[in-house]
Amino acid sequence: MPQNKTFIFNDKIVLLLSALVAIITFTISGFFIRFQVTLNDFWGVLYYAKHLSISEPASLYNGFFPIGYPFLLRFIPYSYVTYFAFILNIAFAGLFVGWISSLFFLMKKSTWGLVTVVLVTIFYPLIFHYANSVSPDIGAAAFSIGGIYFLWRNEFQDNETNHQTRNNILAGLLFGFSALFRSHGIISSAAILLAYTAVMGIRKIWMKKAVPITL
Repeated sequence: MPQNKTFIFNDKIVLLLSALVAIITFTISGFFIRFQVTLNDFWGVLYYAKHLSISEPASLYNGFFPIGYPFLLRFIPYSYVTYFAFILNIAFAGLFVGWISSLFFLMKKSTWGLVTVVLVTIFYPLIFHYANSVSPDIGAAAFSIGGIYFLWRNEFQDNETNHQTRNNILAGLLFGFSALFRSHGIISSAAILLAYTAVMGIRKIWMKKAVPITL
């Protein structure tokens, strides 16, 4: 009978390694394009960030961009802010690739399949574009994928000694961070939870108390 392959690494190591590969790739591509800022939205967000003030509560609200990303830019001097934004972008893009690759590894223990997923995710045109264009978009996408990863992680683990509550809390936090970066993170998070409910079944989720924790 065919035997299952034994892997010397787990999903956490896959996450770290694939994220590292993505970070190195996007750093090289960033130097190649000389860290061009190609999205006009960034300058509007930067203006919003630099005018945040607790003494003026109205400045904390923006009708288009949530406060999460501008808050990170608020404390960076103008002369370094684009470089900081690129470092932030590359870190989020690395997490995006890492979480997707790790989730795939949980579902299918295939080395070549994993390599393919990592490369396709890194060089998929839309992902590659947003990884190299400073904006809150790649951060919102990374947090959403991270939420999906922790939401589904226990379903694909072989052992029963997993940490369901911890993973659900992390999923909820990441969905919340996604909404703090882009408003459509609220809609995408709701859609993800509805899809999870449809696949898993309401009864099973109620038994796990997954929905109340992630919400």
